[in-house]
This record gives sequence, structure tokens and C-alpha cells, in this order.
Amino acid sequence: MALKSSNSKNKLWYKILSIVFLIGLLFFLYWFTYGSLWKINNIEIVGAKHTDIEILKTDIYNISEKKKFLIIPNNHILFLSNKKVIAHILETYPSVENVEISKTKERDVVITIKDRMPMGVWCDENCFFFDDLGILFKKSYNYTGAVYTRWRSVPSGSLKFYDKVLCLDICIDKTFVNFLSQNKIKEVSIDGDDLRMYTEYGFSIKALNNASTTMRNIALFSKEYRGDLKTLEYVDVRFKDKIFYK
Repeated sequence: MALKSSNSKNKLWYKILSIVFLIGLLFFLYWFTYGSLWKINNIEIVGAKHTDIEILKTDIYNISEKKKFLIIPNNHILFLSNKKVIAHILETYPSVENVEISKTKERDVVITIKDRMPMGVWCDENCFFFDDLGILFKKSYNYTGAVYTRWRSVPSGSLKFYDKVLCLDICIDKTFVNFLSQNKIKEVSIDGDDLRMYTEYGFSIKALNNASTTMRNIALFSKEYRGDLKTLEYVDVRFKDKIFYK
């Protein structure tokens, strides 16, 4: 009888310990999941030049307020998925070229943005900045060509964010783009094999849709012409051996 009583007491203690352990485990899981110690303290955006930081920060905060499987909070410093946040930013913000995310001991989320850098402006129904890959990434006003050359195509097409410009062979040629800037060419219109370029002096230049040929012929004209550029109406450099101007 004593042995049986002892076994009963042991089983009771096992049950009590199991219940205590289970309760403790549940408390631990609740604390680990919802405790303020694990909650994201701050979201910091750094490096952005063409991306609206406040809109992006609000967007990421909204993501962090959602729950996984209806119960697990995204604002947990360990549960917030870097991969998903990066994918969301790259899919939603065309001005962003690359994203890196780090988390600090103070529970801060630091999002480092590398924005696309403008190479020029493409205009059709709307105007967009494009980068050195020709990707449209940010709306622009109807640009005057003060800093970047404005490009358009005849006939024009309707492009949108993430599309590529229709002049990849020349309008992302850095040597040619710098040449246009140096020669005060503010706008280039592409019409098949021909270019019509408009200068800050008020005259236009008719040229071939070929960067090296156009640079050579314009340089030759600039070297030989000694008149007032502001009195010119147009210059035609499409021909190999002759340059016409009026």
C-alpha cells in the first residue's frame, strides 16, 4: 500500500510540474511574441535622394503593423522579413536601385537606399527621369534642358515607370550625353535615322542617329564657324563631306 501511495504522489507531482511548465512556456511565448522588449523601436531611412523618405517610412510602418497568420506581429524586430521589405520597396518605388536592411541592438531598423541617378529626361505624354540603364524612374516636369538633356521620339509612345527609353544606343552613351551638355543642346527629338537637336542659342541641328558621326560633324562645324550662333536658324550635319547652315 505504501508503494502504491508513493507512485500516486509521484504522478501527481509530474502532473503539477507539467502544468507549471506548460503555463510557463505559454507565458514565455506570449512575452517573446508580444513583449515590448522585442517591438521595433524606430525605422530609419538613409541614402535616399529621389525617393520620398516620409512616404516610404509610413509605408514600412504600415507593413510592420500587419500580422502573420493573424497572430504574429510584423513589428517584432526578429519577425520583420528583410527579404519581403526589400522586394516591396523595389517593386513599389521605381527610383530605388538597391536596398540594404540592418537591425540594431536598440531595435532600430535601418534601411539604406541607393537611388537611381538621372542620366536625362524622356518626354512623351509625360516626362520622366531615366538612369544610366535607360529605366524611367521618376516623373519630371516638362524639362527645359537646364541640367539634363530632354529626349523624345517621333512618333511618341506612352511609357511608364520601369520602362526603358527608346534610344538606348545613344541617350545612355555618357560620352555623347556629356557632348550634348557641353554644346548647349537642351533637347533631342528622334525620328528614325535622324536627330533634330535644339540648342540654348535658339537654332536647331539636323544630324544622323549615330553618336560618333554626330559628335565629329558638330565639332567640325564649331571649329570652322566664326559667326554669332544666336543668328543661326539651323545647322545640317547629316552629310559626310558637307555641312549646311542658315
